[in-house]
Amino acid sequence: MYANKRRARVAALFKFLVTAFAGTAVCAFALTANAETGAKDITVKAAYIYNFAKFTRWPESSFTDETSRLLFCVHGSPEMLSTLKTMVYSRYIDKHPIEAADASVPGFNIASCHLVYYVDNPLLSGWELLRKLEGVSALTIGDNTQFLELGGAIGFINIDQRIKFDVNLAATQQSGMSLSSRLLGIARHVHNP
Repeated sequence: MYANKRRARVAALFKFLVTAFAGTAVCAFALTANAETGAKDITVKAAYIYNFAKFTRWPESSFTDETSRLLFCVHGSPEMLSTLKTMVYSRYIDKHPIEAADASVPGFNIASCHLVYYVDNPLLSGWELLRKLEGVSALTIGDNTQFLELGGAIGFINIDQRIKFDVNLAATQQSGMSLSSRLLGIARHVHNP
């Protein structure tokens, strides 16, 4: 009788461990899949951001000379900052070397940025960010299309697991920049002034 109870307990323990392991494996797979999807989205958006810059013309007054740096700034996404730093390392647009910087650092001069990628966060609202950039020739890119309604230039949108973007031409024109017709041609929507 003791052997039967022991076998029953061992069988129950084994069943519990198998179930727990299977549940953990499923959770781990789901988290990994979500992490991979998130990482893939960040990489796709970073590639878009780099190409947005290639198809943007800033006023000459935005640069001290023809070889001064082109500064990509990120506010609210350490993952995007890391991805962009890797992506733009040793790259140039026209004769401008590209650098990526963390605009969330206290005291950072966001007015020095040529391009700003913003993710909603409690430290700084999209509206506040855009107010800080008034009068600055900075291409503003938000992680959603609501950013356009606030006055941002480009907003990402995820449709059917594909990253797309909308453009607010008024925002780029107010900042003295122009976007290539090739860039506008692949936008999902272009909001004209």
